[in-house]
Amino acid sequence: MSIDIQEKAGLHGSLASDAFRLRYKELLASFDPEQVGRSLVGFIRLHLRDEIAGIEPDLNVYLAHTESAFLTLFDSGKLQPVAPLTPLGESALADMRRRAGVNPPGYVAPAPAPRQLTAQEELDIQVAEDFQKLSAKEFRSRCSNGKKYRETFFRLGEEGRLSITA
Repeated sequence: MSIDIQEKAGLHGSLASDAFRLRYKELLASFDPEQVGRSLVGFIRLHLRDEIAGIEPDLNVYLAHTESAFLTLFDSGKLQPVAPLTPLGESALADMRRRAGVNPPGYVAPAPAPRQLTAQEELDIQVAEDFQKLSAKEFRSRCSNGKKYRETFFRLGEEGRLSITA
């Protein structure tokens, strides 16, 4: 490898390392950073050195190798978190698995967390349910006592989202 290619490889390797730490910061927060760094460097030197030496230096290729190395070490139990993975860390791990295409045997991707409803969406649901379930007198009373409730009722009516079911 010429000196120019070595310098380029070093630069791309450093950038890939930085990109990896930034992209997966929520996951890496549960690990000892020194252990992760030493483990990744050791794994890449031992298992991927010849493959990397035979290709043109490329940030995306180096990042993919880093992701693959991390997942291999993690799945084999050689890289253990020092704190439980947070939900954001689990999401980052699932994202890394998708990107790298590396899954342990029997792995089932976690279901995405359900989206939280906004206050307005919750009010929409409440008004629609009340419209169906409450007596006309009770419903009029709620409309009279709450401006947002009343405005939501009129908006849902205009949108055709209210229906009476028997």
